[in-house]
Amino acid sequence: MISAPASDVVVEQSSTHKSGQVVVDREYKSGLNYLQLRAYYDVQLLGHGWTLEKETPIRDWGTDLGGRSAYYKKDDDIASLQYSGDTEGYGWTYAISFSWGLRGD
Repeated sequence: MISAPASDVVVEQSSTHKSGQVVVDREYKSGLNYLQLRAYYDVQLLGHGWTLEKETPIRDWGTDLGGRSAYYKKDDDIASLQYSGDTEGYGWTYAISFSWGLRGD
């Protein structure tokens, strides 16, 4: 139900599960910056009943390269949007992750 922008390309995906718990991750290459991605996923997630819980900076070995994470919640389920910032070495621009059945704050 939550789709990526049409121009974005999946470069990695994974999922894990065990009794009552699921984590699904996808990493994308995108031409969009963090503010554009946040605006896009805010519409997607908030439209499906998720709420934005918090946003945090990400540092790469102590250096601020513009990476950010946004965390969303729906009941006990968690979604996170992680933007890599100004680094090409990761091979991806952003990742989105969904987890069900995990207890977290």
